[in-house]
Amino acid sequence: MEGSKSITRRIQRVVRRLPEPISGPLIRRALRIDPKKTDDIRFKVADNREELEAAYRLVHDVYVEEGYADPHDSGLRVNLRYALPTTTTFIGSHDDKVVITMTILGDSPLGLPMDMIFSRELYELRCQGRYIAEVGAFASHPDFRRRSQAVAFNTNKIMWQYAVRNLHADDLVIAVNPKHEWIYRYILLFEKISRDVKRYNYVNDAPAIAMRLNLRTAIPRWAKIYSGRPPEGDLHGFFLTRDPVHIRLPETEEPTTRGVVRLEVEREDRNVVDKAVKLIRQDRIHYLFTYTGDDVFSF
Repeated sequence: MEGSKSITRRIQRVVRRLPEPISGPLIRRALRIDPKKTDDIRFKVADNREELEAAYRLVHDVYVEEGYADPHDSGLRVNLRYALPTTTTFIGSHDDKVVITMTILGDSPLGLPMDMIFSRELYELRCQGRYIAEVGAFASHPDFRRRSQAVAFNTNKIMWQYAVRNLHADDLVIAVNPKHEWIYRYILLFEKISRDVKRYNYVNDAPAIAMRLNLRTAIPRWAKIYSGRPPEGDLHGFFLTRDPVHIRLPETEEPTTRGVVRLEVEREDRNVVDKAVKLIRQDRIHYLFTYTGDDVFSF
């Protein structure tokens, strides 16, 4: 079994080195999304302390395992921006156990984690009047990573629907390790927006590039690439189909916060932090500080 996995990985590396007009279709042809394999997993917004704890614990454990973070006494990996109303964490649960998670952070006066190394790239989007949201803290339990591609894509689906419907975001941005670029580029159709590979202190100086998905054009681009494919390989159809019972978004659309957390071009503005503090959800900040201590936070 291990030998066949090694062969598969070598084939994937060869395919990814081919010219894009060849490698893209070959990679997408391998896409298999079988909804039946996730019937026993419930995807939703984490909306209570227990779910948030479980999600941040899973991220901590996976990031430590991958070398992206050092162990913390709390066993959690959190960020001060998680206390903002523009931040939402998604989970997939199996038998009441969180097995996959992802977080989306809408832009705010505190900026985004990616601003640490990709501020110029994000600044260019903001100056176009676009509201951006960063996707991060993606982690899955080892027992579910190879179970089905549908587990990861259902998590992406609920995140994308929330970004469009609730955050009213114009772009999704992500800092991704170059070894994973092919997934976002060839399957989800993200575009690279950074020129160079940079070392990202937020993930223990791992290499990172900045990528972006234009949410205004994503649907027609997906349709152009995926329409006409078999259902299990039609990502466009998968994202747009009505949610099955195991995917649950909030019942009502939360009002957009983009007007409240309006872009602050001048980062030196002394009022930026004061404005951000006014947006912080006191229940979350109380939990984060009392449970973990202020030394756990990353910026």
